[in-house]
Amino acid sequence: MQCYWPQNMGDQIKSAAVGTRPITWQHRLEAIAAQAVVAVLRLLPVEHASTLGGWLAEKILMRTRRGKRAERQIAAVMPDLSPTDCKRIAKASCNSFGRAMAELPHLPAIFADPDRITLRNDDILAAAKSRQSGTIYVAGHLGNWELLPGVASRADQNFHGFYRPLSNAILEDRLRKIRMAAAQKAILVPAASRGVADVISALRGGETAGLLVDLFEGNGLEGQFLGLSTRTNALAATLSIRCNAQIILVLVRRLPGVRFEIEFEEIETSRTGNREQDIALTTEAINRKLEAAILAKPEQWLWSTNRWKGQDLSTLPTEAPSA
Repeated sequence: MQCYWPQNMGDQIKSAAVGTRPITWQHRLEAIAAQAVVAVLRLLPVEHASTLGGWLAEKILMRTRRGKRAERQIAAVMPDLSPTDCKRIAKASCNSFGRAMAELPHLPAIFADPDRITLRNDDILAAAKSRQSGTIYVAGHLGNWELLPGVASRADQNFHGFYRPLSNAILEDRLRKIRMAAAQKAILVPAASRGVADVISALRGGETAGLLVDLFEGNGLEGQFLGLSTRTNALAATLSIRCNAQIILVLVRRLPGVRFEIEFEEIETSRTGNREQDIALTTEAINRKLEAAILAKPEQWLWSTNRWKGQDLSTLPTEAPSA
């Protein structure tokens, strides 16, 4: 079956691939600092590493524009919250992000411990494995999204995960190696034309792919996310429709003690025969399910990303989305 993406999908793919820039002294210093932090994290027990990473991220990010952006976006999405509550959720979000990064070197050990991961609706995984067609796992920056490749590998599925390369080539190389070690059997592919072509081939062969779908995409579909206008990448819906692949939403919830609950939910792909309409409806279905998960655990979502880029959220009238 021939696979297809919309006319502007090539622009979406190009914009998603952050090309590595010439290496500067700042890049080298950043890499040295990151390497030192990772070395310390590896030496610590996973609980201590997670706590340290969360504490550092909270203290640092809340003093930067990312922390202020998180507070601003929380207030725009949930206008009934007090400034104190917005700040509290923003701090918890930064903490969760730091924990996810600090847990990266420990992911193989986390997967090896059956007490750390609880799977919900895992019969959906078994059904996906028995299908002849491919499967697309979609997730958001919720809980610890770095678990996604390992979950598919744990289910004994050939997994191809999209990622966005960093602008710092040194950090990108080292982060990729850490992710590859954590992803076990998974293959990580850049969100660029070559990576998409590889994933298309994999899906046509009945294998699986995964991508995070909650970031702003400049050339994506216009629509609502958490009640505010923005643009969303439609690649998951496009590949599903034209490659006859099933979409499964993966929701990762952080539990106390570096434990996680991972829930799977099937997303119905619209197949009316109207290509643009089907892509829009399927992307909207993904957004609505992800919104509900975010509103249920707002402190675990990554609010510091510029999800509503270009909008002045401080003056925008807001209608809170329904859970």
